[in-house]
Amino acid sequence: MSRKNNPIRALSTHLTYLSILIGLSNYPAWADEIQDQVAVRLECSNEGSQAAMYDCLIKKADKSAAELKKIENKMRKAFSKWDEDAKYVNQAKSKFEASVKSFKQYRKKHCEFIASLVGGAAGASRESMRFACEFELNTRRTAQIQSALSHIANIITHTQ
Repeated sequence: MSRKNNPIRALSTHLTYLSILIGLSNYPAWADEIQDQVAVRLECSNEGSQAAMYDCLIKKADKSAAELKKIENKMRKAFSKWDEDAKYVNQAKSKFEASVKSFKQYRKKHCEFIASLVGGAAGASRESMRFACEFELNTRRTAQIQSALSHIANIITHTQ
């Protein structure tokens, strides 16, 4: 039976669309659970000193960057298991890699802007704002990729 006329494949396609719609309807739920940069700065301010707060923000930003890298790699691995025409798999891979690159550029520029809002304050304040911004954006991006990854996992599960 050809791929185009395969009823299981057609059902899988419909289930994929359904899972995407369900995932989109859940977007606000996970988005609200993400700690924003104000909340992370407040949390880290409980560390006691400015230096401890700064260290806390660095750790949070580094951990969020590591989690983002981990989920990006999971997405890359998922493409190899996706039972789709190579043309579409390659197209999705290419678009994903372009989005990774664009996100990094956006994060850099946006967090530079956020850091500039401290005006003439000390450099540590500027860096603290930047780290908190990076933490929030990394965490949101990780959740977005996790959502997309769950859609691919549903596709893989339904085609096996």
